[in-house]
Amino acid sequence: MAPIILLHDLQHTLALLSLCAREQNEGAIVPDAIRKELSMIREQTTQQLKEYIASEENLTSKSILSVMQDTLKAPTPLPILWKEVVNECAILQGRLRFLQQYAFSALEPSRTYIDDSSEESLHSEDIEENADPIIDNSIAVSAPPKQIISRHLPHEDNPSKPIVLSISPDLLEVARNLKNTFEEITINVEEEFGFILPPFVIQELHDVTQKYGLHFRNHPIYEGSIDPTRSFALAPHGYESKTPMDTEPAYRKQGYWIPAGEEKPGFRLIEASLILESHIHEIVRQNIHLLFDWNAFNQIISKLELERNPLLKKLIPSIISRRQLFEIYTTLLAEDIPIHKHEVILKTIYAFRSRSLGPQVMTEQVRKHLFNYLRLEADYCYATMTKSLEKILRQGLILNDQKHYFRIEEPILERLIATITHLKNQCPVMLAIIVPIPLRAALQALLHPHRIMGLKIVTKADLVDIEFRHHYATLSLNDFTYHDPE
Repeated sequence: MAPIILLHDLQHTLALLSLCAREQNEGAIVPDAIRKELSMIREQTTQQLKEYIASEENLTSKSILSVMQDTLKAPTPLPILWKEVVNECAILQGRLRFLQQYAFSALEPSRTYIDDSSEESLHSEDIEENADPIIDNSIAVSAPPKQIISRHLPHEDNPSKPIVLSISPDLLEVARNLKNTFEEITINVEEEFGFILPPFVIQELHDVTQKYGLHFRNHPIYEGSIDPTRSFALAPHGYESKTPMDTEPAYRKQGYWIPAGEEKPGFRLIEASLILESHIHEIVRQNIHLLFDWNAFNQIISKLELERNPLLKKLIPSIISRRQLFEIYTTLLAEDIPIHKHEVILKTIYAFRSRSLGPQVMTEQVRKHLFNYLRLEADYCYATMTKSLEKILRQGLILNDQKHYFRIEEPILERLIATITHLKNQCPVMLAIIVPIPLRAALQALLHPHRIMGLKIVTKADLVDIEFRHHYATLSLNDFTYHDPE
C-alpha cells in the first residue's frame, strides 16, 4: 500500500496551490517542483480510489462511484501551464472529498494524525500568508517541508514537543538530580495514568533569581519560586503555633523556612532540592491532562490497532471520530481518572452508540465505570453547596445528549467561578466540592477552562465507603462559610 498521508493536509496543500495558480501568469510554465507535488497527490489518491473500488463491501454510492471510476480510466497529462493547475487542483480536491465522505471507514484505521494546533500543520487561514514564499521557493513544494504537509508511515510518531522546565541560574545546583526525577515522573505517569509523557528539557532563565516554571507547547503550566539557601522545617503532627507558619509548595504542608544548615528541634528538615523535585512531580500530576498530547494519544491508538482491537474498528469513524475520542481521554485525565483501561472506555462508548451522545455526555458515562473512590483521600477539604446555590444551578441546568451546561447570566457564573477560586486558594490541600449528581458534569465543564489546580467536583455517590473527615466549608454564590473540624 502507498504511504499513508493526511487527507486534511492534502486539502490544505491543494488549496494553497490553487491560490498560487490564480496569482500567476496563466501562460507561465509551472515549476517542476510543483508538478512533482501534484503528481504525488494524484498517485496517492488514485491508489486509494482503486483500493476502495476493489472492495465491494464499501460500495456506498454507485452514481458517485462511477464518476470516480471515470477519472481513473484516462488520466490527463500533468499541468504544464499555471492555468491548468487550477483545474487539476479541483479534480484532486473532488477525489479527496469522495475519499473522506465515502471511503473514510476503510482508510481510518491506517491514518496517522498530528495536532491541528501544531505549528507543523498548515491551517486554511494561513494559506494567503504562506502563498508567496511557496512560489518564491518552489522546492518547498517538491520536498515538502513540515509546514506544508506532514506524512509518515502508520504507527511512526512525530516527536512530541518537550515539557520545558525553566529555571534561574541560582537553582541549577539545587536541580542537579532532576534528570533522575524526570525519569521517575515518566515511569510513574505511565504506570498510574496509562500514557507516556513527552520528554523533559531544562531551559535556563536569565536576569532572575529563585524562579522556576513548567511550560508545554509555549503555554505556562506553573510558575513559582524557591530560595536555594534555605531548608524547610516541617512542623510535627498536631503542632500549634502562635505565629503564622510557612507552607511548602509541593504538598502544602506547614512549617518554617530556615537557613540551610540550621536545625529546629522536633521539626523534620527538608532540603530545597527535595522540595523542588516533589513540587515538579505534583505539578505534573495535577496538570496531567494538559500534558497529554496527540503523540501520546496516537501511541495508544497504534498499540490498539496492532492488537487488532475489534471495538476500535467498530467505533472509528462510524460512531466517534479520533478527535472526539481524544477529547474523552483528555477529560478523564482532567478528572484524575487513569486511561489505561481502554477496553472499558471503548465498550462504554459502544454501548451508548445508538444515542448519538456528545463527547462531554459520553465522558460522563465512561466516568461512572472508571471512577475510583480510593483516589478521594480522607484528608482532602470537602465543601458542600447551600440550598439556594443548588436551586440557582438546577434552574439554569440544560441537559441534552450533546452536553450539560448552565443557561445562567454570565455575571452570575463569573461570580460563582471567582468564589470557588477564592475558596480553593484558602484550602491548604486538595479541595473536593460535593454537588448533586445532575449538576456535576455541567459544573465540571464550567470550571475546566479556568484550570483551578487542586480542585475536584464529586457527588455523594462518589463518596461511598470513604470516611467523611473534614467538612471544610459550605459554598454559596458570593461567599463560603468555614466549618470547625470535629
